[in-house]
Amino acid sequence: YLRPVQMTEHAKHLRRIDAKVYCEVGMNAGHGTAAALLTKPDLISHSFDLLEWKYSPVVVDFLETTFPGRVHVHGGSSFTTVPAFFGTPGAPKCDAMLVDGLHTEEGTRRDLLNMRAAAACNHVVFIDDLESGRGSDLAMRKMVAAGATAGTLRAHRG
Repeated sequence: YLRPVQMTEHAKHLRRIDAKVYCEVGMNAGHGTAAALLTKPDLISHSFDLLEWKYSPVVVDFLETTFPGRVHVHGGSSFTTVPAFFGTPGAPKCDAMLVDGLHTEEGTRRDLLNMRAAAACNHVVFIDDLESGRGSDLAMRKMVAAGATAGTLRAHRG
């Protein structure tokens, strides 16, 4: 699910940095993917998702049909698929990233560290559940305190 305030902020930042490649951990029903792809007609998407729900194949088919050639879905645990994909020669760099995976502190930390290798210069990172007191929030706060991140952290409540 993508709240209107989240969609507005994502679109604003995708346009601001002139994003060409959008990468996300946790596609689920594809709301964030579709919103990102609608923002910019030349945007390419790479989604890393377990594809564990009955509707997952329908979501992938819908996105690939609606945005031909622009959607790339990598099925399986992001803990293995992200490093494997971005460790290959010629893998794209992500201008914008959404981390919306396991939602535990350790899961979010691992996804953020794995995605760091995929980041383009001047990238933007969106993290689900900041300011929630949940795992994603705790992981990010600890990483900022340890100096494991760069830039400004800004959370939006929805």
